[in-house]
Amino acid sequence: MKILLTGANGLIGSAISKHLSKEGFSIFGISKTNSTPYTSMAVDLLDSKCFEKDFPSTKWDTVVHCAAAMPTAAKQVDFFENVVMTSNLSKLLEMNPPKQIIFIGSIDIYDLGSGPLSENSPVNPPTRYGLSKWLSEEWLRVWCKQNRVLFKSLRLTHIYGPNDNGRKFIANAVRSIQTNLPIDLYGDGLDLRDFIYSEDMGPILHAAIKPTTGFTINVASGKSVTILDLIKCFKEITRGTIEVVQRERAKPKIDYQIDTTKMNNLLSLEDLTPINEGLRKIMYP
Repeated sequence: MKILLTGANGLIGSAISKHLSKEGFSIFGISKTNSTPYTSMAVDLLDSKCFEKDFPSTKWDTVVHCAAAMPTAAKQVDFFENVVMTSNLSKLLEMNPPKQIIFIGSIDIYDLGSGPLSENSPVNPPTRYGLSKWLSEEWLRVWCKQNRVLFKSLRLTHIYGPNDNGRKFIANAVRSIQTNLPIDLYGDGLDLRDFIYSEDMGPILHAAIKPTTGFTINVASGKSVTILDLIKCFKEITRGTIEVVQRERAKPKIDYQIDTTKMNNLLSLEDLTPINEGLRKIMYP
């Protein structure tokens, strides 16, 4: 099976590429820079003329759209770039549509404070990032319908893993520990979060390729943990050698509780990496 993978250098894309390559899939990874073994060709999807370059005229079995503009510890981003990249990708594929497209979306399209989230929960993006992911998902949904391409959307919870340069709690805490700085705890630490270890995205995507009908699913562990639970894990892993500084809450408290019934029924996954094991792999690879 021939797979086109966007965002091949990223936390999620590299994990998908590594797993599917081992399983015998032919992966053609594109990313803004050709700087890792996971990228076959440097393609800047923000360039409206990227589709005019010497791009393979392959009839892809599957296109996995991972590329996304995300804020990092070093920079802010214009989230509308997500829509631009998605639009340019569709232009790239117009002359030779694939059999299916799998969009790597986000649970941030929902009203996150409205209780347990299912695929039927109202879409009400609270952030510009969430809005950009919703617009990108809908763009591809319509494009696939018009071009008779199977469409699948995976709305991801928080993904964490090695070399994560994002701005979520785990990435921030790891950077603090590795540089001998205290971990910042905002509020009481009872906020609920849901996480999936990045390496689990390989088997998840592999399972998502198989169904012959389109679908939209939330992808999460379904096992929420508090920020205090995470700090406890870090202390156990480092044997208590970290300092925590409590600070006034900067944002409203939001609990992430995600119903994974549809994912579990559709993908039949084996057990995902427990949070304590995933954190240990990051700290001591």
